Formats: sequence, structure tokens, C-alpha cells
Amino acid sequence: MKTLLLFFLLIFAFGFFAQAQTKIDLTGTWTVDVQTDMGSGNPTFVLKQEGEKITGTYSGSLGDSQVTGTLKG
Repeated sequence: MKTLLLFFLLIFAFGFFAQAQTKIDLTGTWTVDVQTDMGSGNPTFVLKQEGEKITGTYSGSLGDSQVTGTLKG
């Protein structure tokens, strides 16, 4: 019984570790649904990710703008 429990614990730990190592890439076109007391909208972000650095554009009711950021962890 202890061997079976240890086996499942190791499988779970390995699966968690493998999932944690998956890299996130935000490159692409993202449409965001915004709901506020002042109204709603659907701005679009076109993003490009290189390592931790994110660059791109915002396009929405407030106009167009360049965006930058970082993604860590």
C-alpha cells in the first residue's frame, strides 16, 4: 500500500513539475471584453513576446497606443 501511495505521489509531483516548466508565450492578437460602470468595450492587443520582453499595440475606444511589458515566472 505504501509503495502504491509513493508511486502516485511521485507521478503527481512529476506532472506538477513538468507543467510548471511550460513557458508562456503571449504572442498573438488578443481581444479583451471590458465591462465598467462607464460602459463596455472590446479593445484589441497585438503582442509579440521575445523572452521576458513583451511589445505590441493597443487599439480601442481610447485610440491606438504602443504597449510594453515583461513577463516573469
